[in-house]
Amino acid sequence: MDSVGLETQGHVQHLLHKLREVFDVCDEDADGFIRVEDFMDLGQQFAQGDEVVKLVKYLDPHDLGRINFKDFCQGVLAIKGKQLINAV
Repeated sequence: MDSVGLETQGHVQHLLHKLREVFDVCDEDADGFIRVEDFMDLGQQFAQGDEVVKLVKYLDPHDLGRINFKDFCQGVLAIKGKQLINAV
């Protein structure tokens, strides 16, 4: 693997580690899921209500009322990607 590939892999691993830290803080009962209700309560403290609702649509795409780590990561990366595209 070349140095660019290793650098990219390291960046991805670092990002996943940071996402896991955030996820674990939000996963109050450590069952591997964030309850959407708890996430919305937390989100209301830091964002406007409509922003939190939009965010939940990315994080809980199947409307199950809970967010697993995979959906959490995919949602954050989708939002981050949209922000990067909109910045260009």
